[in-house]
Order: sequence, then C-alpha cells, then structure tokens
Amino acid sequence: MSAPRENQNAAGNSGGKTLNDRKLAAEVRTLSLQKIKALLEMPEVKMKQDDYELYKAILIRLAGTVLPRLEEHSGPDGETLIIQVSEQIAKKNDINPSTSPDSK
Repeated sequence: MSAPRENQNAAGNSGGKTLNDRKLAAEVRTLSLQKIKALLEMPEVKMKQDDYELYKAILIRLAGTVLPRLEEHSGPDGETLIIQVSEQIAKKNDINPSTSPDSK
C-alpha cells in the first residue's frame, strides 16, 4: 500500500544509492580484495611490521568464514550426517534411498 499523496515523510529522499555510488563501492571492494590477496601471497619474512599486523588481523577475520566447521560436514562428535527426505522429494530429484550410511 502506498502512502497518501500529501505524505511528506519521504520528501527529499533521493531513492537510495546512485549508480556512481555502486560503481565506487565495486571499485573499493576490488581494491580491497586485491590488497588482501597480495598480502596473503606475500612471504611473512618480507612483510613490514604494519603489513604483518594487517595480515594477522585479516587471517583472524577470515578464519571464521573461510575455514570449514566440522559441524557443517558431519553430525555430532564427527559422526556420519544422516539426512532424511520425503519419498516424494527423493523420487522427484532421483535420490537413491539407503537404509544405512554404509550402503551405496
């Protein structure tokens, strides 16, 4: 439902990001990623102290999102992850049923 014509709540609102803002953001992301890539490829012995501090901060920040977690690939305590789907979905997606994780 749109606001009434007399409503002034959005007066002066430009309607979000401009195309130039999006281009600038893309350029900044690209430059940041290039710097991070170069830093991660640089041997630690060639790093200046400032570069090494940034390197450590980047690794700490990326570790939580880049490295896999055991829980994402296995069940509790590293056990086999069992996923159950309905018979209808299995047939639709050509998933072969099995009664145990060891049978293939």
